[in-house]
Amino acid sequence: LVFNVRTEEMVLTPFRKFFNLNEVWETSTEVVEVKIKYCKIFEVSEKMDDRGMARALIGGRDISTGLQMYVIAANNGVKNYILECCVDSVESALNAVKGGASRLELCGNLPIGGTTPGIPLYHQIRKESDVRIHALIRPRFGDFCYSSYELEIMREEIRMFREEKAQAVVIGVLNADGNLNISAMEMLIQEADGMDVTLHRAFDMCRDPFRTMEEAIALGVNTILTSGQQQSCWEGRELIRCLIEEARGRIDIMAGGGVGSEVIKKLRPVTGGTSYHMSGKVTLDSPMRYRKKEVSMGLPSLSEYDIWQTSEENVRRAVEVLKGIE
Repeated sequence: LVFNVRTEEMVLTPFRKFFNLNEVWETSTEVVEVKIKYCKIFEVSEKMDDRGMARALIGGRDISTGLQMYVIAANNGVKNYILECCVDSVESALNAVKGGASRLELCGNLPIGGTTPGIPLYHQIRKESDVRIHALIRPRFGDFCYSSYELEIMREEIRMFREEKAQAVVIGVLNADGNLNISAMEMLIQEADGMDVTLHRAFDMCRDPFRTMEEAIALGVNTILTSGQQQSCWEGRELIRCLIEEARGRIDIMAGGGVGSEVIKKLRPVTGGTSYHMSGKVTLDSPMRYRKKEVSMGLPSLSEYDIWQTSEENVRRAVEVLKGIE
């Protein structure tokens, strides 16, 4: 694993929630030594945990969850960029990894926007890969204004994934007025207990994106996934650009919604963004030969005989674009 700590923002972001940092003076990549103006010198050392993941300690405290935003598998070759793939099957997960994805957002039911995946799906992927996994926590299709029962379900789901050693959870709760539900978010983040946290595209449905971003930063959220409050990230590029500029490295703004290699080529110069979220999906035909066309088992607009699956080639093309960006 390689620590990508080449700029001040990249160093400051993961450390900010633990220490009041002012200025980074120097770093190295073997043992990262960070000197901060008006603060003592901390030493960050690497060691391997029982899963083979690099852990980092600073002043005796484990800061790996924040730092791993900028830790990319060296054999994927993508430095200073994150390519996250949302997947809802073992096949999609393995295709994403083979294509060079930095990490996975693990979901269930992507055709309806994604719901909380089952633990057995997580287990099957873990048998095949140690790729970083962020688990989506979403109890149902629809909006993000949840009942007390649904919030308890979400808390239990976070606990399960934390105990299974998933690296992060992907959450979002809104009030009926369109503002972030701070108390619910605090409860869920407390349950995450040190895991990284992404605020998902509930952000795209909020009333005031800049207020919500500041609230997310105050809560200790690591990443905001957004299409710029439009149907696609290309359409929302101006808001994404403004969010990245306003964030000033305090939180990672990840572009999602219609991302592919060609979109990254266009979007990067406009927004300056370094993090991207994609499904990379293709539609495969079901192997079912006998088909009952008169009956639909789900949404009438979705065919039972279409299988959405992440394409290794689509992911690889996106990675190649990221490799070529200076």
